[in-house]
Amino acid sequence: MSDRSIEAFQRYLRRLCDEAVPPEDAVLLNRFVAANDREAFELLIARHGPMVLGTARRLVDNTHDAEDVFQAVFLSLARLAKSIRQGRTLPAWLHKTTCRIAAKVRKNRVTGSKEPPPEPCENIDPEAQLVWQEVRQALDEELQRLPERLRSPLLLCYLSGLTRDEAAKQLGWSLGTLKRRLEEGRKALRIRLDRRGIASVGLALTVLAPEALQAAVSKSLLDSSLSLIFSTGAVVPATVSVLVLSSATAMKGIAMKSILALLAAIGIGVGIYAGTGQADPPKKAEGKKEEVKPAQEENVVQLDDPLPAGALARLGWDALRLGHFSGALTPDGKKVVTLSTGAVVHIFDAATGRLLERRLLGDRRDLCPETWHFSLSADGSVAVVEEQTSSGRLTAWTVATGRQLLRLGRVCSHALSPDGRSLAAVEFVADQGKDILWVYDLETGKPRNVASSGNLSHLWFTPDGKRLLGHVAGGQADEIVCYDVAGAKRLWAVSPGAAEIGVTPDSRIVFLAKPGAKEPFRAIDLETGKPTEALKLPTCEAAGEPALAGDRLLLVPLRTGEVAVWDYRAGKELRRLRATPRDFLSVRVFAAADGKTALSDGDALRRWDLATGEQIFGPSDEPAHFGVVHALAFRPESAR
Repeated sequence: MSDRSIEAFQRYLRRLCDEAVPPEDAVLLNRFVAANDREAFELLIARHGPMVLGTARRLVDNTHDAEDVFQAVFLSLARLAKSIRQGRTLPAWLHKTTCRIAAKVRKNRVTGSKEPPPEPCENIDPEAQLVWQEVRQALDEELQRLPERLRSPLLLCYLSGLTRDEAAKQLGWSLGTLKRRLEEGRKALRIRLDRRGIASVGLALTVLAPEALQAAVSKSLLDSSLSLIFSTGAVVPATVSVLVLSSATAMKGIAMKSILALLAAIGIGVGIYAGTGQADPPKKAEGKKEEVKPAQEENVVQLDDPLPAGALARLGWDALRLGHFSGALTPDGKKVVTLSTGAVVHIFDAATGRLLERRLLGDRRDLCPETWHFSLSADGSVAVVEEQTSSGRLTAWTVATGRQLLRLGRVCSHALSPDGRSLAAVEFVADQGKDILWVYDLETGKPRNVASSGNLSHLWFTPDGKRLLGHVAGGQADEIVCYDVAGAKRLWAVSPGAAEIGVTPDSRIVFLAKPGAKEPFRAIDLETGKPTEALKLPTCEAAGEPALAGDRLLLVPLRTGEVAVWDYRAGKELRRLRATPRDFLSVRVFAAADGKTALSDGDALRRWDLATGEQIFGPSDEPAHFGVVHALAFRPESAR
C-alpha cells in the first residue's frame, strides 16, 4: 500500500473516531499545530463557530461585518494556535478575540466613511431592538469580566451549545464541579446584569437561551474560511486582513493572562488551611494589622449648583442615579445611606434627597473597582463588598469611618446581620473538600463554625440576628434551611426552596417567593418550619427579593418596574409604587425599620411613604438614556 493510501486510511479512521467520541479542544489544536490538520480545524469551527458568529452578530449588528469578524477570528486562531498552551481555554480565547475584533469594526465605522450605517441582521420593532441592543452589549462585556473558572462553563454550555457532560470533559472537571461553577457563573452574570439595569427575568428567558446566543454557520462561510486558511493561493479580503490579530497583539493579552493565573494559583495555595473533624477557622495573619485609612470625602456637587468658571453645561449628573445599590435609613431617620458597585457610599438627606456626602471605601490602589456582590446592614453602619477578581476577596468596613473590620478570600455566598455585628460566609475548605458555613464576629474577627454547608447559594439573617436561612441549590437539591447561629445547629428545612425570601421584622415568619411555581408565595413559621395558613398571600410573581414593612405589609418588586404593596393580613393589594417606567429594568426595595417608608432603585434612588404611596424624594422624570456611557464626542458643525 502506498504512503498516500495509508495517510488516507488513517484520516478515515480518525474521522470515525471523532464522530464517535469528539476529541477535546487540546487534542484538535495539537493536531492542527503539529500537522496542519484541516479536519481537526474544521471540527473546532463546527464546535465553536456558532458561538463566534453569534457573538459577532450581537456586537456589530450586521450580517456581512459579522462574517468578516468570523473569518478574522479563525484566521487569527490559525496564526496563533501555538501560543494557546491550554486547549481548555480556547472558548475564552475565541470569545475574547471576537469581542476585540468586533470593537475594531465598530471603531472603523465611526472613523471611516460617511456612508449610511449598514442594515441590521434582523428587522424587529425599534423599541424591542433598543432593549435587546442594551442586553447584548452588556452580556459580552460582563462575560469578559467574569473569572475564567466561571466564564468557561458559560461559554461552552450556552454559547457553544455543548452538553454538561461534554463541557466537563473539555474542561477536565467532574460533572459536579461543572454544575456548581455553572450555577455560580449564572448567578454572577445575573447580578452583574442586574446592576446595569437588566432584569434577571429577561436574563433567564432570553440572554441565557442558546438559540439567542448562537448563529448557524452556513456551508459557504465555512468553506470560504477553510479556503483562506489552507489554500496556498487564497487571497484574504482587505476587509478581513485588517482585522486579523498580529502575534504581538495577542501575546500581550496571553502573557498577562498567564501572570494573573499564576497569582490566582498562589492565592489559592495561601488560602488552604488544614483541619480534622470539624474544620478549623482560618488563621489570622500574624503581626500588627495595617490600618487602612478611609478615602477622603469628595466635594459634593448638586444638580442645581452654579457651573464652574468657563463651563458651558453639566452633562448627565444626577446624584440619585446610582444604578443598583443596597440602601438603608439611619436609626434616627435623618439620613439615607447607599452602597453601590466599587464600594462607593452615598449619604442623602432623608427628607429632601439632597446629597450630603460621597465616599469611596478602602484604598483605591488596593481595591478592585469591579464588584461582584455587596451588602449594607439594615442600619447603614457596615458595608461588605466582594471584589470581582480571579481569587475573589471580601472586605467589611464601618461606613462612618471607613475602618476595615474583616478581610477574607473568595467566598461562595455571604450575608450581613441587620445590626452589622455579624457576617455569615460560605468558604471552601480544600483539605476537607467541602464548603463550611462560618459566622464571624466583626468586632473581634473570630469565626464560629455553624455547619457543613453543602451547596448554599444564598444566605439571609433574620432581623434579630439569631437565625440564618440558606438556599441549598445544586443537583437534585432545592430547599431552604434554617440554622441556629448561637447553637451552631440546623433547625429545619423545607422544599422546594426559593432564591428570593423576606422575613417579618419580628423574626417569626419567612416569605418564600418562587416565580413560575404553582404557589408564587409561601409563608413559613420560623419556629417550626411549618407552613403558616392564616396569612393571605399575593398571587402575583415577584421579580426580585420582597421586603417586609411593619406587621402587615409585604413589598413585592414586579416585572413592570413597580413595587406592589400587599397587606398579608387583609389579603389585598393596597397600591403600587412606580420605581421605574421601564419594565426591562429590575427593581430592589428596602423597607425602613419603622415600617412607614421604603427605598427603591430601578432607574434611580427613590424614597416612598407606604401609607399614601407618595414619593418623598426622587427624580421627577426618567433618565435620558439607559446603560453605560463608553464615549462622548462633539459634532464638528456645532457645539453639541
